[in-house]
Amino acid sequence: MKNILIIGASGFIGKHLLPVLYNLGHNITTIDRSKNHYDGLLDNVNFNYGNLQDLDLGEFLCEKDIVILLAGKSGALDSYTNYKNDLDNNSLLVLTLLDAIRKLDKKPTVIFPSSRLVYGKQQNGCVSEDGDIFPMSPYAIHKLSCEHYLKAYHNMYDINYINFRISIPYGYDNVFRNGFGIVNSFIKKAFDNEEIKLFGDGSQLRDIIYIGDLVEILIRTIDNVEEVWNETYNLGGTEVLSLYEIASKVVKLIGSGKITFQPWPKEYSLIETGDLFLDSQKIYKKINYIPQFTLEEVCYKLLMEKSSEMDGINNVYK
Repeated sequence: MKNILIIGASGFIGKHLLPVLYNLGHNITTIDRSKNHYDGLLDNVNFNYGNLQDLDLGEFLCEKDIVILLAGKSGALDSYTNYKNDLDNNSLLVLTLLDAIRKLDKKPTVIFPSSRLVYGKQQNGCVSEDGDIFPMSPYAIHKLSCEHYLKAYHNMYDINYINFRISIPYGYDNVFRNGFGIVNSFIKKAFDNEEIKLFGDGSQLRDIIYIGDLVEILIRTIDNVEEVWNETYNLGGTEVLSLYEIASKVVKLIGSGKITFQPWPKEYSLIETGDLFLDSQKIYKKINYIPQFTLEEVCYKLLMEKSSEMDGINNVYK
């Protein structure tokens, strides 16, 4: 049992990770900007609210073993026009956290979600952790900077860290209402019988990972933290599909929706990576786990969820 602080527990990853950690008996504290769905549903979880920069973080970090930093701002294109907001909610957020941790006698390990976008364009599509780095947006640059902040503070203050360059997670996310991420957005549009619009021919390849598999990897990382820490890992799936293949499978399996094509808008084409899929064997081997779920299986489970309109703690990945 560990004392764990989750910052950003109400986001897509956090709201799947939180109930699993809870059921495993860990002592959990959360910090969110808005009301957490599980507040009032999970006893003995210490829910807190506010902006990280405005809180006395020492109070929340005291005696913690693990800090999982899931808060932040995403959006490659938006980071050009809202660069300050992106900087404040990514780079400054990490520095604020690290500055608070360095003052502690007992320093927790920080688990940080970086992004596949730090790699940018790749000649061969598939990329391991030692592949070329070519971030193509302020967002990707800020994520890469955060990785280096963690390494620097480890060197200076002995703060342990784990960087995960996450690919494209998908799965239950009140998907029928929100549609987080590109795969979930396809699923939502299919359920709503709407058009799934693809830029170009949709041939660019991506690896995708079901949220249940991603949570399992995080759980095993926490259980074996000393064997995993102070490294950077790709965290993606084993299923590699083109965006067109993803959309086609979703439309076929859900039984509704329609795929359409449109020319690339210039601004999107300038930040498009082309084929980009992660080689995640490094973390798979460290924790002895390989993702188990396929897109077909998940769509079937989501159809079952849709039929019962479940909204709450879901066991779709168990």
